[in-house]
Amino acid sequence: MQYRPLTLFWIAEFSDGSALAQFDPDTGVEAQAHPDWLPSKVDKDGMIEKDGKKVPYREAYPIPEHFRNKTVKRLGWYPFNFDLTRKVFNATGKAVLPTASESIAINLSPDDKPVCYRSHEIKLHTRSGGVEYAETVYVLGIKGKKILHIDEKGKVNKELN
Repeated sequence: MQYRPLTLFWIAEFSDGSALAQFDPDTGVEAQAHPDWLPSKVDKDGMIEKDGKKVPYREAYPIPEHFRNKTVKRLGWYPFNFDLTRKVFNATGKAVLPTASESIAINLSPDDKPVCYRSHEIKLHTRSGGVEYAETVYVLGIKGKKILHIDEKGKVNKELN
């Protein structure tokens, strides 16, 4: 396996009452979007670097169809249950683990720029030629405000302002 199993997935709730989950609860298929379309990747002038050039970010990465004309009011990381774990693996081949952790979500105002991604360290062992994958960190917050670092068990380990 080239990564650690996923333990949390995101859900975005919109002001019109609809919601989008990272993985479709009926099929397990992942909602795809280039990560650079997120407003948190944009500089103060509304520009983003693409192919070595600064361009307006909506020109470089249009808003994915499932987010178009919608305002995110709530965003969070949620644990997988057994049923969704099975569906995601069958649909995508991704390893996911069900957990009993609590959901962690934030409320957003229209001007907030959400930050939501997962990250982990990869340690290369040059002498032995091995690779070690550190625990995944799930990040959630609002650019310029509080940012949460959440471990694989759903526990907030760090709050950055």
